Amino acid sequence: MPVPESKTKVSDSQAYPLAKALEARILEQIPLLSAMQVRLEHYDGESLRLSAPLPPNINDKGTAFGGSLATLVTITGWCFTTLLADQVGANEVVVADSQMNYLKPVTAELNSYCILEADSRTSFLNLLESRGKASLQLEVNIAEPEPALRFQGRYVALLRNAT
Repeated sequence: MPVPESKTKVSDSQAYPLAKALEARILEQIPLLSAMQVRLEHYDGESLRLSAPLPPNINDKGTAFGGSLATLVTITGWCFTTLLADQVGANEVVVADSQMNYLKPVTAELNSYCILEADSRTSFLNLLESRGKASLQLEVNIAEPEPALRFQGRYVALLRNAT
């Protein structure tokens, strides 16, 4: 049975508070993100943007540390998938595979963003609801203002009652 339209997108008034609650949880449960000073900047059910200041993520060349960039894009995709999957009761989201292309050094605040088309969101939620498991392919970018890193990852979500 397809997911009703009301489950395919949270309302604007619900989206940001749900994302802020997830931000608090990951900062508490994942010490690395706290050390990086990761912040939620935007979430509306269709797009997500996280950021982190450069100083705690700097390398010996004065640019953003590659590990910090990789962590930020990976957690951005994970958070986006988690926020979507929570709409139908999923409790497990993992990154299954990923690929990154470092395009240029990042010399300012780290800003990662992810946007998902409505059709992909609906397909993901319908499959998750009907089979108890679904994967979502996402592209996450870091730009300042031109693209500095392009990440493609596949995330898998499981429903609480799925076996």
